[in-house]
Amino acid sequence: GKEPRFPSVVCKNPRSPKKLLFGFAAEKYGNWLQAGGTFFRSVKSLLGTWRSFVDAFSPDVTTPVKVWAKLIEHLCKQASRRTPESIDPRDCYTMLTAPASFSAQQRQETIEAAELAGFRRERVQLIDEPVAALLDWIHSPEMDWAVRSTEPQNVLVFDFGGGTCDLSLVEVQ
Repeated sequence: GKEPRFPSVVCKNPRSPKKLLFGFAAEKYGNWLQAGGTFFRSVKSLLGTWRSFVDAFSPDVTTPVKVWAKLIEHLCKQASRRTPESIDPRDCYTMLTAPASFSAQQRQETIEAAELAGFRRERVQLIDEPVAALLDWIHSPEMDWAVRSTEPQNVLVFDFGGGTCDLSLVEVQ
């Protein structure tokens, strides 16, 4: 089967400056990328900072928000190719996840990236990653005990990420 993860990596190819590579292709290319290319890894962790990147192919400056937007746009295009009907980001209600430790600025920039990718701001919701994991679990067959329960249940969610561990205590009814 296919790999269940998609690396958050974006890469510009110096031989084809207008072409961006994403995910595994960017990761593979970026591992041997020589000077002259632009390679972005862990851009999400740079949201909320003053960090910017000089574009190697033009006088433009690229920010983490712009790179994140390109990745979101790419993922949306990939999803639309795998569905019977084309997905138009402007028509979707969109839920994005963010680390529970994200600051207000990082959350705002995540929404801004979605907007730059073509999503309508009023249709974008941001939830913490541990809550997203819990929502997935709630809708799984293993969760039938909570559905039958008449009492609220406390669920402790550990989300081990890239160098962090977010912890959420959620009451399920």
